[in-house]
Amino acid sequence: MEVSIRPLVPHGAPPGTMRVWVAVFGFADLPDLAWTVDDQPVVAQPDPGLPLRLAYPANDRLRVATGVFDLPAVGPDRRAHAVRVVATSPHAASASCQLDMRTVPDEVPTDGSSFNVLLVSCFYRGGDKSGRAGGVVGQLTGVDRPDVVLTVGDQVYLDQPPLNASFDDKQLAATFAQKYRDNFVGDTGYAQILHAAPVAGIPDDHEYWNNYPHRSAMTLQSLFKRDEDLHDNPWHQAARAMYDAFQLARSDTYSYRFDVPPLSFFMMDNRTFRTPDGKHTMRPEDLELYRAWVADVGRRRMVPIVVTGPSLFQPAKHGLKRLLDRNFANYDDYPAVMDGLTGLARQGRRVLALTGDVHYGRTIDATLFGTDAATGTSVGSIREIISSPASLVWGSKHQRPGVAPTRFAPGAPAIKLDTTPVWPGKPDIRGDHVTLLKFTRAAGGVSLEIQYRMIREVAGQSLGSYRLPSILIPG
Repeated sequence: MEVSIRPLVPHGAPPGTMRVWVAVFGFADLPDLAWTVDDQPVVAQPDPGLPLRLAYPANDRLRVATGVFDLPAVGPDRRAHAVRVVATSPHAASASCQLDMRTVPDEVPTDGSSFNVLLVSCFYRGGDKSGRAGGVVGQLTGVDRPDVVLTVGDQVYLDQPPLNASFDDKQLAATFAQKYRDNFVGDTGYAQILHAAPVAGIPDDHEYWNNYPHRSAMTLQSLFKRDEDLHDNPWHQAARAMYDAFQLARSDTYSYRFDVPPLSFFMMDNRTFRTPDGKHTMRPEDLELYRAWVADVGRRRMVPIVVTGPSLFQPAKHGLKRLLDRNFANYDDYPAVMDGLTGLARQGRRVLALTGDVHYGRTIDATLFGTDAATGTSVGSIREIISSPASLVWGSKHQRPGVAPTRFAPGAPAIKLDTTPVWPGKPDIRGDHVTLLKFTRAAGGVSLEIQYRMIREVAGQSLGSYRLPSILIPG
């Protein structure tokens, strides 16, 4: 028997709470779990919808049980606590796992130190079998140690290698569970990233299949159902079960917010509930949750940070390109999302958007101007920071950083955004990377420093890190 744990962002729990994901492999009967924090026994409260349970009941080829537990609050002291779990079962040898964990700070520090967010997307294990990405993140210590890790999609590539021909639900479940195990369990590689700090995550298409939920020639199972029945095929059912088992931090919670005042993060899952008719990327209740978040952060003058898998500044695709991979702008609820952000910009706010997906790193500013064209008075702006990939998928190339349209109309017809590239300039910089965002209190708001930490670079470039000039985000 083997047991593994990792820290999660405890959104919706009291400050100082540690939320822990646990997985157990190689058991006959579900084991009992005993927990300690700093060598003291504690009672862990399971999430009502995510207790320790089989990840996929029909799968016996790779038996795995997962669950989410809250440990008693120890206070938001930023000190490492030794969390240990012991799994015991009458028909297997006991197993244990220990990890040093820190709580999420209850606010951006006021002592001059920074609150650090690590932004990660697109990790293909076949492109990093030696664990380079985990090694780079392991070097983030001291003043650069992450306080939170944001994983924003494609944490696994279930559709690689392509043309997986199995139509058997047990075979698919076992294959997907093994992919998750390879990435999420252990002490090196991607697991090292997930152990660096409490994780808040959302999916993108490769948690399901490329361009999900639309048909894909690389995923044969997607070709044999009518659009309205795609969610009933074995591939979708196994993929969704494994996502829920390995990535959810709270039952039936796909889009959610968490706050580290004055910062407020909205984690937007606009992939799981996309509809094949192109109308929706989110459930109605999640879109309403987003609108409530926009209103709340505007009223309380918090720093708004929206986190999605796909970039917000990509126009809709058409023709054959639309068949290969649709952008967020292809869907009918995209204008509602952008109207929320431009509404905050009209209040003079600087909005942050953290995204991944596109296989290049990029930072742009999109400025909303007033209606007086003669003066061009600046009202507010949206800064989008893309971090992608952490490990490039097989058969792909590191893309040149895409150029956002210089004049962009994302929502209401009267709204226009002028985009300006911030990073990279020329020559372009391409390669595997993660991105560290450092927030520090400053007079009038919060200062943000962005660091692109390269894991592997291409085109003869030397490995290094790139620090962007700090900006002030008014509070």
